Parts: sequence; structure tokens; C-alpha cells
Amino acid sequence: MIGRKKKAYVREVDVDYFTDANLAVQLSVLEEDKVRGNDETEIGYGDVSVRAMATIFKKIRFETHENIGSGPIYLPEEELHTSSAWISLNKELSEFGHDRLEEGLIGTSQALKHIAPLFVMCDPSDVYVVPHVKAAHNEKPTIFFYDRYPGGIGLSEKIYSGIEEILKQTKQMVKNCQCSDGCPSCIGTDTASIHSKNDVVKLLDLFLKAAV
Repeated sequence: MIGRKKKAYVREVDVDYFTDANLAVQLSVLEEDKVRGNDETEIGYGDVSVRAMATIFKKIRFETHENIGSGPIYLPEEELHTSSAWISLNKELSEFGHDRLEEGLIGTSQALKHIAPLFVMCDPSDVYVVPHVKAAHNEKPTIFFYDRYPGGIGLSEKIYSGIEEILKQTKQMVKNCQCSDGCPSCIGTDTASIHSKNDVVKLLDLFLKAAV
């Protein structure tokens, strides 16, 4: 944007990357329409309020999905009332610790971003996957899948119904990836620990045992 007139100047360029934004997301469950689970987990679906602010943009290389650069962006916060599915772990995860659990949930969410849109046959930008170490509505480690459209368009409800298959396919994708510690093709590049890939598989196993 240039000056007070807020004009955006666009020009065509030949590059080998696309850009994506990192969002700082605050999510609150407004109403639980469906809940199922057992002693291990809670799988839910309902209405949520989302407040999201883009913090930085990343340059992502085509094909390899490598992060090759980033920079700050300044945009107003967006508010969205939509529908969401979520899966929470009731089990105490003391062996992880807070930081390791956070990285594991981030990696798990990145992996789920690859599979969930394929399952519901939508564009990856139509569904956002966000992890919370301690969700506001139940204070448990939780991964949310929310429709990025006001009121929702039914995508997260399909995810709620098919979460078991999504988790299975995600675990298979991560395990079959030839990398050793995680890469852009499986758990993304936002995790730094050498344990991240193994932790993602462990968390997916926990979610799967609970969801079946």
C-alpha cells in the first residue's frame, strides 16, 4: 500500500516461490453441537469464534515447499464466526513437557493440513488447522479444523465424521516420508527439534487409539 490513498501496485514477476502468511489465531468454542469420545479423547464439532492476525509472510518454494525467506506484514485483525471440528487428548502427556508438546502439535497440524483437504475435496486454504496446547474450552491439548468461511460450509463437519481415516492417512504419510527429522513435505519447517517427527507419530498414535 502506498500513501494515504492506499493504492496497491502489482507487477508480474517470474519467481520459483509463492507466499503464505503465518496467522496468530485466538479460537473460542461458542457451542458444541456434537461430541463423542472416551476416556482418552474428545472429538467435537460446533460453532467457534476465530480472531486471526497475519504476523509474517513466508516465501515457499514450489514443489519442495522449502521456506526460503520471510518478512513482516501489517494487516488488521480478522474476526470470523464459523464451524469447526476438534480432537482433544484427555491423557496426561508429562513425558513431553510444554515446549516439546507444542512443537509436536505444530508438526501434527502441519501434517494434517496435507491430508484433511484431500479427504473433504477442497482447496487447502478452505480449511485451517490450528493446534492449542491448552484449549480455552476444555484446557486440553487440542487440534482444531475450522472452515475459513463465515458460518461454515460443511467442511469441518465432514472432518468430524471422518477424523479416524484422516488420522490414519496422516500417520502413513509421515512414516512413509523419507526424511529423518521432518521436512516441508510431511510435518513442515516450523519445528526445530530432532524429536519432532517421532513426536508427531506418537501424537497421531495417541489420537488414533482414542478415536477408534
